[in-house]
Amino acid sequence: MYCPTCAAHNIDNAQFCRACGSDISFLSQAVIRHEPEKEQQREKGLRYAFIGAGFLLLALIMLFAAPQPANWAICFSMLCAGFPLLGTGVATILSVRRNELSRGLRTGETQKLTGPSIPQLPPRTTSEMVKPSSVTEGTTKSLRVPSDHDR
Repeated sequence: MYCPTCAAHNIDNAQFCRACGSDISFLSQAVIRHEPEKEQQREKGLRYAFIGAGFLLLALIMLFAAPQPANWAICFSMLCAGFPLLGTGVATILSVRRNELSRGLRTGETQKLTGPSIPQLPPRTTSEMVKPSSVTEGTTKSLRVPSDHDR
Protein backbone atom coordinates (compact mmCIF):
# COMPACT_ATOMS: atom_id res chain seq x y z
CA MET A 1 0.00 0.00 0.00
CA TYR A 2 1.31 3.43 -0.93
CA CYS A 3 0.81 6.71 0.91
CA PRO A 4 -1.39 9.14 -1.06
CA THR A 5 0.62 12.10 0.29
CA CYS A 6 4.24 11.11 -0.35
CA ALA A 7 3.90 7.80 -2.30
CA ALA A 8 6.05 5.89 0.19
CA HIS A 9 5.56 2.13 0.39
CA ASN A 10 3.92 0.97 3.65
CA ILE A 11 2.68 -2.36 4.98
CA ASP A 12 -0.98 -3.15 4.29
CA ASN A 13 -2.29 -2.70 7.83
CA ALA A 14 -0.31 0.46 8.69
CA GLN A 15 -2.16 3.32 10.31
CA PHE A 16 0.44 6.02 9.63
CA CYS A 17 2.92 6.50 6.81
CA ARG A 18 6.44 5.58 7.80
CA ALA A 19 7.91 8.40 5.72
CA CYS A 20 5.68 11.45 6.25
CA GLY A 21 3.45 10.35 9.16
CA SER A 22 0.15 10.91 7.36
CA ASP A 23 -2.89 9.01 8.56
CA ILE A 24 -3.39 6.13 6.07
CA SER A 25 -5.66 3.93 8.20
CA PHE A 26 -8.56 4.64 5.84
CA LEU A 27 -6.68 2.79 3.08
CA SER A 28 -6.43 -0.44 5.05
CA GLN A 29 -10.10 -0.14 6.04
CA ALA A 30 -11.05 0.18 2.37
CA VAL A 31 -9.21 -3.06 1.61
CA ILE A 32 -10.76 -4.92 4.55
CA ARG A 33 -14.27 -3.76 3.60
CA HIS A 34 -14.28 -6.09 0.57
CA GLU A 35 -13.81 -9.28 2.61
CA PRO A 36 -17.50 -9.75 3.56
CA GLU A 37 -18.41 -9.29 -0.10
CA LYS A 38 -16.33 -12.37 -0.92
CA GLU A 39 -18.24 -14.42 1.66
CA GLN A 40 -21.55 -13.18 0.25
CA GLN A 41 -20.48 -14.26 -3.23
CA ARG A 42 -19.56 -17.73 -1.96
CA GLU A 43 -22.92 -18.10 -0.18
CA LYS A 44 -24.75 -16.92 -3.31
CA GLY A 45 -22.90 -19.51 -5.38
CA LEU A 46 -23.76 -22.28 -2.93
CA ARG A 47 -27.40 -21.22 -2.88
CA TYR A 48 -27.65 -21.23 -6.68
CA ALA A 49 -25.88 -24.59 -6.92
CA PHE A 50 -28.24 -26.23 -4.40
CA ILE A 51 -31.35 -24.76 -6.03
CA GLY A 52 -30.15 -25.94 -9.44
CA ALA A 53 -29.41 -29.43 -8.08
CA GLY A 54 -32.89 -29.46 -6.53
CA PHE A 55 -34.49 -28.65 -9.89
CA LEU A 56 -32.47 -31.42 -11.57
CA LEU A 57 -33.57 -33.89 -8.91
CA LEU A 58 -37.21 -32.82 -9.37
CA ALA A 59 -36.82 -33.26 -13.13
CA LEU A 60 -35.69 -36.86 -12.64
CA ILE A 61 -38.53 -37.56 -10.22
CA MET A 62 -41.10 -36.00 -12.57
CA LEU A 63 -39.76 -38.00 -15.50
CA PHE A 64 -40.87 -41.22 -13.82
CA ALA A 65 -43.69 -40.04 -11.52
CA ALA A 66 -45.72 -37.73 -13.76
CA PRO A 67 -48.36 -39.12 -16.16
CA GLN A 68 -47.04 -40.09 -19.58
CA PRO A 69 -48.06 -37.16 -21.82
CA ALA A 70 -47.03 -34.45 -19.33
CA ASN A 71 -43.83 -35.96 -17.92
CA TRP A 72 -41.57 -34.82 -20.79
CA ALA A 73 -42.85 -31.24 -20.65
CA ILE A 74 -42.44 -31.02 -16.86
CA CYS A 75 -39.04 -32.68 -17.02
CA PHE A 76 -37.87 -30.33 -19.76
CA SER A 77 -39.06 -27.23 -17.87
CA MET A 78 -37.29 -28.39 -14.70
CA LEU A 79 -34.09 -29.05 -16.66
CA CYS A 80 -34.30 -25.60 -18.25
CA ALA A 81 -34.49 -24.06 -14.77
CA GLY A 82 -31.96 -26.37 -13.10
CA PHE A 83 -28.96 -26.32 -15.44
CA PRO A 84 -28.50 -22.51 -15.56
CA LEU A 85 -28.82 -22.22 -11.79
CA LEU A 86 -26.38 -25.07 -11.17
CA GLY A 87 -23.93 -23.64 -13.71
CA THR A 88 -24.15 -20.14 -12.27
CA GLY A 89 -23.61 -21.43 -8.73
CA VAL A 90 -20.59 -23.53 -9.63
CA ALA A 91 -19.10 -20.70 -11.70
CA THR A 92 -19.51 -18.25 -8.80
CA ILE A 93 -17.88 -20.64 -6.32
CA LEU A 94 -14.97 -21.28 -8.70
CA SER A 95 -14.57 -17.56 -9.35
CA VAL A 96 -14.31 -16.76 -5.64
CA ARG A 97 -11.83 -19.61 -5.19
CA ARG A 98 -9.72 -18.44 -8.15
CA ASN A 99 -9.63 -14.88 -6.76
CA GLU A 100 -8.47 -16.19 -3.39
CA LEU A 101 -5.71 -18.23 -4.98
CA SER A 102 -4.56 -15.37 -7.21
CA ARG A 103 -4.23 -13.13 -4.16
CA GLY A 104 -2.39 -15.83 -2.25
CA LEU A 105 -5.04 -16.01 0.46
CA ARG A 106 -5.66 -19.16 2.44
CA THR A 107 -9.21 -20.10 3.31
CA GLY A 108 -10.93 -21.87 6.16
CA GLU A 109 -9.18 -23.20 9.21
CA THR A 110 -5.66 -22.87 7.81
CA GLN A 111 -5.90 -19.09 7.83
CA LYS A 112 -7.40 -19.05 11.33
CA LEU A 113 -4.59 -21.24 12.70
CA THR A 114 -1.69 -19.48 11.05
CA GLY A 115 -3.04 -15.94 11.31
CA PRO A 116 -2.54 -13.18 8.79
CA SER A 117 0.90 -12.86 7.28
CA ILE A 118 2.50 -9.43 7.52
CA PRO A 119 4.75 -8.57 4.60
CA GLN A 120 8.08 -7.01 5.46
CA LEU A 121 9.02 -3.63 4.07
CA PRO A 122 12.33 -3.22 2.31
CA PRO A 123 14.91 -1.49 4.48
CA ARG A 124 15.24 2.22 3.96
CA THR A 125 18.46 3.49 2.51
CA THR A 126 20.30 6.31 4.17
CA SER A 127 19.86 8.48 1.10
CA GLU A 128 16.10 8.57 1.78
CA MET A 129 16.53 9.87 5.33
CA VAL A 130 16.24 13.61 5.79
CA LYS A 131 18.09 15.20 8.70
CA PRO A 132 15.55 17.17 10.74
CA SER A 133 16.27 20.80 11.43
CA SER A 134 17.14 21.78 14.96
CA VAL A 135 14.25 22.68 17.25
CA THR A 136 16.29 25.37 18.99
CA GLU A 137 17.75 26.91 15.85
CA GLY A 138 15.12 29.62 15.49
CA THR A 139 14.50 30.22 19.20
CA THR A 140 18.03 30.88 20.39
CA LYS A 141 18.59 33.79 17.99
CA SER A 142 16.32 36.04 20.04
CA LEU A 143 17.87 35.12 23.39
CA ARG A 144 20.23 37.62 24.86
CA VAL A 145 22.94 36.80 27.33
CA PRO A 146 22.82 39.24 30.24
CA SER A 147 25.99 41.25 30.55
CA ASP A 148 27.66 42.27 33.80
CA HIS A 149 26.63 45.92 33.60
CA ASP A 150 22.86 44.98 33.24
CA ARG A 151 22.84 43.61 36.76
